[in-house]
Order: sequence, then structure tokens, then C-alpha cells
Amino acid sequence: MMISIKPYCAKNTLRKKPCIQDTNEEAKGKLIVNVFGEGHPEPLSNAIVKVSRVTVSGYYSDTGEGTLLHQLFTDKDGKTPVVELPILNELMPINRDFYFITVYHPGHYNAYVLYTEIYQNITTNLNVTLKPLDTDDENFHFIIQPRRSQIMK
Repeated sequence: MMISIKPYCAKNTLRKKPCIQDTNEEAKGKLIVNVFGEGHPEPLSNAIVKVSRVTVSGYYSDTGEGTLLHQLFTDKDGKTPVVELPILNELMPINRDFYFITVYHPGHYNAYVLYTEIYQNITTNLNVTLKPLDTDDENFHFIIQPRRSQIMK
């Protein structure tokens, strides 16, 4: 008999007790970023991936300060090394912080990934596809991860 554990917390409609995960500061999860070129699923080696934590503050959550945690380079398969990060996701009560990931590669537009979530004892695999440069303009690409509160409405 195989028991399957889901990597998410489901709301029980029979109880009013909220779903809360371990908020221990020492709880960790892992992150791997895979970088590909658009148009052809070819991995991009030597892409620069920066992982930052943004701390949001202010009465209206109108101020934020970022702290660079890791600067990584992709290998020949387009993968970063596995990094361990403190858990940070929308299931955590009263926490407005989030992870912000930037991806750079020569000849491609930059990509910025907002609201990357890290869960306890789970490896998050993030796939980023970079668009090739078409013009001499300085452009970038935002990837905004949907928040659970937006999906569950």
C-alpha cells in the first residue's frame, strides 16, 4: 500500500482551524532553476541567476528592500546547483516577504521572477525561458507567479 503526501495544504470545510505549516526559521526547502532559450528547447549554459529575498514594509506594503542571497551560474544542461533556502510562501501567516529571481544571459532579454515560493523539505524546480534579443533596445521580461489567494477566489 502506497501512501501519498500532497505538497500543499487543503482547507477542511468541516473545521474552522486554519492550515499552518511549520514557521520555524530553521525550516528549509531547496531551489533549482532551469534556463532555456525560447523557440527551441535548448538549455542555456553560463546564464547568471540571482536569488534575492525582498522584505516588504510600510503601512500599505509600499516599501521593499532586497537582499542578494545567491549568485549562480547554469551548467551545460541549463541547471543551477541546488540551493537551500529558508521556507517562504503564502501559507506563512503575517509574512509579506518573497523571493525574487533574476536571470541574465548574453543575447537574450533579462527575466525577473517574482513571488517564488519555497516549501519545507521540497525541491522547487523553476523553469525560465529567455527570449532572444530582436533589437538593440534594452528590454526585460517579468514572470509573476500567481499568489494562492488570487487563485482560490
